[in-house]
Amino acid sequence: IKQMGQALTQEQKSGILPHGMQYLMGKAFHLRTFCMFKEMLFMSEKLRIVVVGGVAAGPKAAARLRRLLPNAEITIVERGNVISYAGCAMPYCIAGDLPDCSHLNRAASGVPRDEAFFRRLKDIEVLTNTEAVAIDRQKKAVRVVNVLTGETRWLPYDKLVLATGGIHITPPLE
Repeated sequence: IKQMGQALTQEQKSGILPHGMQYLMGKAFHLRTFCMFKEMLFMSEKLRIVVVGGVAAGPKAAARLRRLLPNAEITIVERGNVISYAGCAMPYCIAGDLPDCSHLNRAASGVPRDEAFFRRLKDIEVLTNTEAVAIDRQKKAVRVVNVLTGETRWLPYDKLVLATGGIHITPPLE
């Protein structure tokens, strides 16, 4: 680990590492994180990342990947029409405990976290109303369907993130 750290410091000094990796090299460096991203950092081609799931974990992962890989082409696929909302607060909205639920998908500044937000501020493409229906691991592509129009297409990827969340199960009650 010490040798790798010294070698990376040399690369960092020569300006090879992007800003996100320099951050990792500083106070938050983790060897596991570096090993996971080192291959991607030094790719000459633009890395294509597809994130399936746009509620909480998907946008969070996409934003983190953007910081680590500023040149990557990142796409979020979400079946619904609202993205990046606080799903954990939904029961409180339904119960009426929160007077206004419109803030659940807003940034701290009050700006809605919608497709335009991710495109403008994070350079991330978001496909709402689009369902991932198949993954071809050999071709490294995800087949998506627009749920409104039925249009189907394939999204190629170099790395795939599955952040679809879970489905509740109602246990049998007596």
